Formats: sequence, structure tokens, C-alpha cells
Amino acid sequence: MKDRNQCFRLNVNVDYYVENIVDLCKIVDLYPKNIIEIGIGDHRGIQALEFVEKTGKLIAFEPNPEFYRSIVSQHGNNQNLTILNKGIYKEAGVKRFYDKWACTFIEEMFDFSGAKIQDLYEKNEKDVFECYVDTIDNYDDGQVELLCMDCESCELFVLQKLISRPIIIQIETHSFYSEYKPFGIDEIYDWFYNNNYTLLAINESDSVYIKKEYLDKTEINCILC
Repeated sequence: MKDRNQCFRLNVNVDYYVENIVDLCKIVDLYPKNIIEIGIGDHRGIQALEFVEKTGKLIAFEPNPEFYRSIVSQHGNNQNLTILNKGIYKEAGVKRFYDKWACTFIEEMFDFSGAKIQDLYEKNEKDVFECYVDTIDNYDDGQVELLCMDCESCELFVLQKLISRPIIIQIETHSFYSEYKPFGIDEIYDWFYNNNYTLLAINESDSVYIKKEYLDKTEINCILC
């Protein structure tokens, strides 16, 4: 088993760890048919691929052109997978991004980026590329059941324009290694509270929230406590 910090620890009164979002969904008997992932990385970064291959359809957003080409080269023939070379932001347009590998970020979000706060990165023009950005409501049909996002402090903008209320949402909220928290973290917590979500699991960087009414229908608490 990989390092426990990298695994999801369920929010229960026992040390119960799960390695990935697919297994976490299975624990609560969720097999999503409509999925969105924002901020994939390269082809290895698609988390819900097992669901795509069996039951679901997934829209994947990746602004980094190198990562995008990697995803297309490996998964471009999958009819259930839509791969978009775009970022998600608070408005549509073309934005300057900085390629910091695992922390590709929009220029306007530099002061809130993990690249600056965790890695002490200083902006360099050689790392710049331009990419189209859009708002999530142009892709959310209201039926999304699983949403995974790692969009370098643009998470709040996703939630603000989200049409669906997915059963499970995975979101970067913190860093195990530093004081990093994404832009608008208090508003993010308020959004989950106001929309009737509860914390299901957490790992070294992400929180996983689940709709309370869905969790109430499962036997997860009986199984694990």
C-alpha cells in the first residue's frame, strides 16, 4: 500500500484508508454515469477511468498542451471520454498560464497558487503558454454525479457556477506539507455546508464531500464504526 498520507482516510472513528476515488465511490455504492474531472495532468491522471470503461461518461479538462496531448494519445479513442484542452475559470476567454508541471496555474491566480506558496516559484516567461478558459455551466448538464477538481485555486469558481449537485465532489483544500489553502477557502467550506454536503474522506491535499441525503441511504457508518 502506498504512503498513508497519499491515501484517502475516511471521516470515521477508525483508521480506514482507501487508495483512490474509484474505491471510495464503491464503498458508498456509487457507480457514476456522468463525471467531470478538471485538472488532469497527463494520461495517468484520469481518476475515474474504470467507471468510464464500464458505465459512465467523463468530460476531462486539461489546459497544459503537453498533458493534453498525452491524454489524447492514450485515450483519444474512448467514445465515453471527452478530452478538452481548456481550463475552467470565472469567465470565458484566453488566459496566460504558467507551466509548473503539477501546478499549472492561470497568471491571475499566481498569488494563491501552490507553485508560489509551496514551491516558492518565481514567474518565468519561458513557462508561459496561452489556453482557452470557460465556465463550468457550459458543460454541466445538471446530471453530474462525480466531480474531481485540482485547478490551482480556481475551485471556488467551479462551485459558484456549478449546475449539478454531484453526489461526490473531490476538491483540493489544503496541503499536508505547508500552510497552502486555495483561493476562497472559507467560501468553499460555506458552499458545501449550504448545499448539504458532509466530509467523507481526506488525504494529503484533497477533501472528498458527499451529499448528506445519499450518505444516509448507505450503511457505511454501520460497516466502519
